[in-house]
Amino acid sequence: MYEGENDPYIDGSTGILKNLLGITNAQELESAEYNIVYARASDLNQNVRSTPPFDMDHLKAIHKHLFQDIYSWAGEIRTMDVCKGHTRFASAMAIDSAGTKLFREMGNEDWLKGINRREFADRAGHYLGEINVLHPFREGNGRAQRYFMAQVGEWSGHKISWQRVSAEQNIAASIAAYNGDSNPLADLIISAMPPVQRARSIRRDDLGR
Repeated sequence: MYEGENDPYIDGSTGILKNLLGITNAQELESAEYNIVYARASDLNQNVRSTPPFDMDHLKAIHKHLFQDIYSWAGEIRTMDVCKGHTRFASAMAIDSAGTKLFREMGNEDWLKGINRREFADRAGHYLGEINVLHPFREGNGRAQRYFMAQVGEWSGHKISWQRVSAEQNIAASIAAYNGDSNPLADLIISAMPPVQRARSIRRDDLGR
């Protein structure tokens, strides 16, 4: 649950996020979110380019595509400060400038192209952790940033399948990254990649077949 004073995104009569579906129950909204985002994700690459620059505008486009049926503010930077438990995310006023700096740094690394599997996981884990600290949207940050990084991975030759990762694993790794250790996120990204296909060595007997 996100916390913030005078939250303009919350419907005061229901206590949940205002939404385009007219849902007034938190569990129903969570279920609808899951199903709609899953459906929208299936055609993400057909509607949102999957090539550089992978910047804030790109992240916003992904969020808008995924959540456009649910929230009127899909793809828009949040206007209030938020925290989750003891985790306080970037100030709303700092998101644009901090995001510009972060994605410029990523661009200076050629959007993580041309590096090996382990190096990619390490750098992707670093940037994923930093994007999570930005937390630019009122809701749906985790899903948007994971699809974002999956597109970065696909472009750079390192496919990421987040279905291999549980929500509990992702939360624990994200908390570690928030506290300065992005190694668990890097390890999670490695686990989300398809196993390396090792070439079978040719035996001498095979040459005569």
